[in-house]
Amino acid sequence: MDDDAAAALAASETLDRLVDERRRLTLLLDRSALLRRVADAAREAAGADVGMVGEPEGPGEVVLRGHSGVERPGLRDLVVPSGLGLGGKAAALLRPVWVPDYVLSPSITHDFDQPVAEEGLRAMVALPMRFGEHFTGVVYVGLRRQARFGDAAIARIQSVAEDGAEQLYVADRLEDRTQAALAAERERIAAGLHDSVGAMLFTAGAELRDLRTDPGLSPQVLARLRGVERRIAEAASLFRESLAGIDDAEPGRELHATLVADCRAFAERTGILARCVGVTPVPELDAERRRALVAVAREALLNVEKHARAGSVVVSLAGLDGGVSMAVADDGLGLADAPDPAWSSGRGLRAARERLERLGGTLSVVSDEDGGLTVRAWLP
Repeated sequence: MDDDAAAALAASETLDRLVDERRRLTLLLDRSALLRRVADAAREAAGADVGMVGEPEGPGEVVLRGHSGVERPGLRDLVVPSGLGLGGKAAALLRPVWVPDYVLSPSITHDFDQPVAEEGLRAMVALPMRFGEHFTGVVYVGLRRQARFGDAAIARIQSVAEDGAEQLYVADRLEDRTQAALAAERERIAAGLHDSVGAMLFTAGAELRDLRTDPGLSPQVLARLRGVERRIAEAASLFRESLAGIDDAEPGRELHATLVADCRAFAERTGILARCVGVTPVPELDAERRRALVAVAREALLNVEKHARAGSVVVSLAGLDGGVSMAVADDGLGLADAPDPAWSSGRGLRAARERLERLGGTLSVVSDEDGGLTVRAWLP
């Protein structure tokens, strides 16, 4: 082989390695693709009909997210608590578990017989996926016939499980770092808004209040008042634009997703610009607390639609004082000029306030300096 051919071969091998590394990195960043790949690899290693991967989600359970060869919907996104069925037993014992016929086996619980039978699976094996001390999920393979899994087949699947566990662990760390960086950036932006725009609004509001108490307002004072009011409106507009520019990272997945959908539906129905933003990360809430905050947001949006004559509304979420703070702010008429200012103490918000108070939270309705209205809710 001459020097040119050798150089070309070396360059080709280097390019192949780079392509492989790029493919590997892409998989780490695309969790769904990574789970499918592990399921494919397990299925191929065992010569099986089906491969699946369950990843941890919630305390003591895995959810079947990665699938290969699955034909029916019953096994997709199936929640498997620890100890139940085949995969739950493997997760609880942290060792491989296999059965020659799933539905007839006396060694496992039969909570999932229906989806397994609908898929036509008989022989199955499940192995825990661990990287060091970190549990990253369960890998399954299944056959649509009775069979026994030999040591060689188990060893091949185990190799896939170990490789997949490492990749999932790395993917989790990458996601954690990405989310931490996003959270830090959102906190920096929020702090900047508080120190700049918030201070501007406070100063302008204080000046306006001073002017309002000035006896015998002269034309010059009235002109000054109008100027201050314009400054407040400009500051409020700047604040809303800055807030709306914050990236929509999920502060609490279910709550944020629900509010985003509500704002989208509200905007489509009314033509009023509506947006939900996460100012800072928020702690996870139980279902009852999420429902309570969603009820407040929906009641506030309904009142904006009926009474505010607003051009825009922003729903914001933030972690505050060990809980979750939510604000629904509009640029409409506010309390004083609303056609029916009594709405703020009406049945809907009164019920929402009572619901929050039972959960240890608070609710308030305040007029903004620029004439709009803000409904604020907080839950521990």
